[in-house]
Amino acid sequence: LPPPYPPLRYQSSRVADRRREEEREKQRREREEEARREKEREAMVAERRVGFLASLGEEPAAGPGVTALSVRFGGRQERRRFVAAESTLEDVLNWLDGALKEEREKIVLSDGKGRELALEGGGGSTLEELGLPANCGLRARVVDDDEEEEDEEEGGGGE
Repeated sequence: LPPPYPPLRYQSSRVADRRREEEREKQRREREEEARREKEREAMVAERRVGFLASLGEEPAAGPGVTALSVRFGGRQERRRFVAAESTLEDVLNWLDGALKEEREKIVLSDGKGRELALEGGGGSTLEELGLPANCGLRARVVDDDEEEEDEEEGGGGE
């Protein structure tokens, strides 16, 4: 007669199978949650971009006190005019966020001399205060999270 219960080896195998299945289910739920959060974040960013572009208003006509920016990014070129005394670097980054579809927090701008334009003091510096000429060419690049951490470490160590 067979024993009234399964052999011990069979039971331990069933327990291991159940644990593996539970772990797979847990990983599946985590992936679904991650995908849901990413989808929500993307929707928020898209909505924010619409707001950024709407907040810019109409592009001013060329003339005195107007800075025409030409920004190169990854083989593309975006152009827009801004009132130099009123528009800030933050306005430019908001425009680029919407135009380039890159998050403004990760965009780094530099002028033709390699000088990086930074959001010092919350981005309140106007284009005029930054000393940008009436016709200005800038380069944009996107920094990833690793580069941002390196920049913070380099900047934080010297103070």
